[in-house]
Amino acid sequence: MVLRAALLGLFLWLCSIMAFRVWGEIFYEAGTLGPAILFSLAAPASAGLTWALVRLLRVSPGDEAEASVGLAFPGMVLNAFVLPSFGSVFPLLDPTLDGEFGGATLIASAAMIFTGLMLTRLSPQDERI
Repeated sequence: MVLRAALLGLFLWLCSIMAFRVWGEIFYEAGTLGPAILFSLAAPASAGLTWALVRLLRVSPGDEAEASVGLAFPGMVLNAFVLPSFGSVFPLLDPTLDGEFGGATLIASAAMIFTGLMLTRLSPQDERI
């Protein structure tokens, strides 16, 4: 299940990178509201996407957190390689927007993991302190 979620997360990351490579200047233009709008939409959109994908993957009850980590992890790791070469990966974007892009992707990944944690229903013996 985690492997399926990670492969799906890799596919999502690839789709999002390609979308920003082609249409990124719509969201990221220095001095506009695009980055602020993207920051405000990153968490709710990622949370909704995670909820839908956990349902689509038919994750067993109690494994939602693991699935959400599987969805978020490939993007978190691969963005660490994309950000140092931001100008090369996204030639249509201003290279100084790498921080905004990194912040938005980190917020999106955190929202995915948090959503998985909130969806997880632990059995009573797992809730011991």
